Amino acid sequence: MSSLTGRAHSKHNKYVNELLIGMKISELCKLIEESIHSGKYPLDQEIEKQMASHVQVINRSSSDDLKDEDINIEVRLKDLYVSNNYIQSIQHLPGVIETDALDSFKMLSRRQGRIEKPNISFTANK
Repeated sequence: MSSLTGRAHSKHNKYVNELLIGMKISELCKLIEESIHSGKYPLDQEIEKQMASHVQVINRSSSDDLKDEDINIEVRLKDLYVSNNYIQSIQHLPGVIETDALDSFKMLSRRQGRIEKPNISFTANK
């Protein structure tokens, strides 16, 4: 990559990051959730593909502002969930939230795959 291309790419990333910083937390959560639902992210395991439509990414913060001091994002998959908290001074915060949400979804998918299913047998009463 040439230095000119590198600078242009860097400016583009900075522009995208500034756009995302202006976004509400709930909008970012919805964007991440819809991206998982639609298959935007590569899902390696079959259980991840099966669970993608069930994931919820929820803003549990007291505010909807990415510049708030205490940001709390919950990633939920049926009865399992992970809660991640952030402070606004983290560099590239929207990208960090996105990466953590995807990682949390994958972890929860593995847990969901390990839940034992009850053995149900249908026998006729005699």
